[in-house]
Amino acid sequence: MATWQERCALAERQEKEPSSRVSSIQLELSALKDQLNKEGQERSRLKKELQECQDYVIEQHDQGFSKALDQTTYLYQNPLNKGKFDTRKRFTKESS
Repeated sequence: MATWQERCALAERQEKEPSSRVSSIQLELSALKDQLNKEGQERSRLKKELQECQDYVIEQHDQGFSKALDQTTYLYQNPLNKGKFDTRKRFTKESS
């Protein structure tokens, strides 16, 4: 049989164990919240970077289409068989 002192010590250990377990769970929860916050910030940054890349690709596509239209206009006004075709000419709105 355990003495009353041993039973009291055992009861105290059992009381401390849940509180230490709760505090360790709270620390783990805090760490997970911090990690989630960092991942959210990283995701936001990546979404912004992706949108910038998509905008750049669309802009380049539009510029290429405009260049093709400018080339078509130039070639329509200057037939190839007359020898006035300059292969080094840049086709932009400023140079047309």
